[in-house]
This record gives sequence, C-alpha cells and structure tokens, in this order.
Amino acid sequence: MTPSPHAIRKAVLFTTCITVVGAIVALRSPTPLVFLLPCCILYAGLVINTFPSVRLFSSLHPERDAMQTIIDTTLVVLYICIALTLGHPLRFALLDTCLFVMAMIKYIYLLPQAAHRDLLKRKIFVDGLGVASAAVAFVGCLLWRSDIMMWLWAAAFTATQIDIFILHPLYAFPITERRDTSSSSGDEKSLPRNS
Repeated sequence: MTPSPHAIRKAVLFTTCITVVGAIVALRSPTPLVFLLPCCILYAGLVINTFPSVRLFSSLHPERDAMQTIIDTTLVVLYICIALTLGHPLRFALLDTCLFVMAMIKYIYLLPQAAHRDLLKRKIFVDGLGVASAAVAFVGCLLWRSDIMMWLWAAAFTATQIDIFILHPLYAFPITERRDTSSSSGDEKSLPRNS
C-alpha cells in the first residue's frame, strides 16, 4: 500500500507549517541556550517524525471524517503552541504531554476502522511512551532543575529515534505484507500457462 496523494500533500503542508513556526520562534528567542537548545532538539524530533507519520497514517482513514478533522486541527494547534514555548521547559513539557495524549486518541479512534491494526497498536504504544516521558519531564521540571531534566529528556528522546527509524521502523507497512505480495506475484509468474 502506498500513501495517497492527499496524505502526502497533508504531510508536506503540516510539516512545513510547524517547521517554519518553530524556526522563527527559536531564532527570535532571548532564552539562554541551556534551556532553548534541548527544547529545539525535542521539537526537531517531533517534526522529523511528523512527515512520515502523517503521510503513512493519513492513508489509513477516510479523507472526510469529522472526528479526524477535529483531532487533526487540535494537533496543529498543539504543535504551534509547543513551538511558541521553545525555551520554556515547564510549558513545553506540559504541551508535549497533551500532544501525545491527543495523538493516542487519534489512533485509538482509528483502530476499529482501519487495516494494519498491529501497526496502529505499535504507534499507540510509542505515543504512550511519549506521554510518559513528557509527563516525567514536566514533573522533573516542576520539582527539580529544569535545565538538567530537559537535557536528559532530549537525550532519551533522541535515542528512541534509532529504534523508530532504524531497528524497528515504525513508519512503514509491515515487511511481511510486502513479502507476501511479491511472493504471490512471483508464484503467478512461475505457474505454467495453458495454451
């Protein structure tokens, strides 16, 4: 299954929008780098995940679904709000928690109506880890040193990208499905034709 043109357009538009907003805020921020830089690393990680995520998972639900539109609009607003809090660890972590919760809601809602349920369940699990890590960061910023907490969170989040993109790719349909498709087409070619 390949992503639909609508899903690709949506991914390009959304990713471009949040990238531009984040870049403008980061470049204009007077916040010291010790607070700004870990927020920028975390935001960049979100953006890097956004394009393949929107492109892949938007292909799994109908183009015109009122609930998905509401959820997607909420996600856009949250992304922009997160960009506006770059350099402010407590608010950044709180909004990140809300973003991952909303993402989980999106995929839980999609689960009964879409194929590739195992892929969706893994996405929900990954977003659940995002909720947990952002919530821990929020509490850590509240009760401890926010600069150290943000750097620890940024390091952990960056490390998880190795698993998401390299070890166990998340933003691709399962390899078994592609193998089955290719093998079945190969079997058809190998069958003798009746003349």
